[in-house]
Amino acid sequence: MGKSIYVVGGWGYGNKGDNAIFEGMLQTFRGRFSDYKLCVTSFSPRETKEQHDVDSINSIHRLLAIRRPLSIFRWMAVYIWRMSGFRIMLSPVLLRHIKLIKQSSAVVMGGGGYFNDEWPDMLRALYVVVDIAKITDKPVVVYGQTVGPFSEKTINSSLKHYLKEFSRIAYRDVQSQKVLKNAGVPESKMVLSADEANLLSVRTSSAFANQFGKTADLVIGVMIQKFRPHLGVHGPTALGRVKTKQQYLTEFSQALLNISSANPGTEYLFIPSTTWDEATCKEVFDEVRRTGAVKAKFLSNPTADQFIAACQSVELMISTNMHPVILAATADKPSLAISYHYKLDDFMKSIGLGDFVVRIDDFCVDEIVSLAERALSKRKELGEEISSRTREIKALANKNGDSLKSVLGA
Repeated sequence: MGKSIYVVGGWGYGNKGDNAIFEGMLQTFRGRFSDYKLCVTSFSPRETKEQHDVDSINSIHRLLAIRRPLSIFRWMAVYIWRMSGFRIMLSPVLLRHIKLIKQSSAVVMGGGGYFNDEWPDMLRALYVVVDIAKITDKPVVVYGQTVGPFSEKTINSSLKHYLKEFSRIAYRDVQSQKVLKNAGVPESKMVLSADEANLLSVRTSSAFANQFGKTADLVIGVMIQKFRPHLGVHGPTALGRVKTKQQYLTEFSQALLNISSANPGTEYLFIPSTTWDEATCKEVFDEVRRTGAVKAKFLSNPTADQFIAACQSVELMISTNMHPVILAATADKPSLAISYHYKLDDFMKSIGLGDFVVRIDDFCVDEIVSLAERALSKRKELGEEISSRTREIKALANKNGDSLKSVLGA
């Protein structure tokens, strides 16, 4: 029987950013662990096949998701399994996962930012994966993940118990380190890494190029998500200047119109990074096109390859989400972040763009226009700074594979 690695992560959910992480992981696996077969699990094997041309099976999270058919019976099977000392598993599909993990050399929990108690459904499923790894004596490696935020209640009631079973935790931001220390994880198990999407090489997807090849000298990428309070390290912050969804959309749209007026011939490429934010992107897209004076294109449901190529192709990325910014940085392109989360704030600082961040709920039209103009006028200089910073970030991202290598002895 050949060697294998059991892989679980944030793909199959319609999140193109997490798909970019998975593309980075696949690049690492194929380069550094080519003698291992991958047993990939996904919330949507169909989506994973379409996005990555990789076969996968239904993840434990999908099987146990509360609203899924038969989930209550599977949770009963999990309860009996635990109460029996992990001897009796009555669910055939879960028994299959036990066998697959038993046959594997390691369990890898890949990124992005789902390892927290904001997604309790997924967290409970991950605990089941850890239980299986423990009884089958398989190492568990967290791979470029944001760990947290967690409430003190979750940390004390379950997280401390489960984290001690991990062999190696490669976390991608300093806030995760604080969570891990608070949960009592020893330093010997922890390593600061970086998001695996940082390792992706610059690509030109032929499908993307044929459909969205450059028709303007200045192409600006746009990703805007739904309106929400900015999430700080201690939870949601109080709303700033922007109070309503309508104000948010109106002022963001006006900022894009003003940027276009100041830069004739500009073309906007709207690049939704999640399926659930496509509607918000479309509202802004329709608004900026309504005048008839602005060129804009909309990249609808791209493959992972097309999404990556699109984010790398623009001259400036204006984004509320992190992965369009990461992917632009892999091509040495600057970004302006309309940030909803401290993880994006931290990443922008890490690539030397800390001055180009405004909060999603605390900006004005003139501020966005001013920052965009500054970024465009200095984009060569900023690109050089990003290039120098990303070399260090890529070295950190390689520590994910180093962590796996250390437990495999490869």
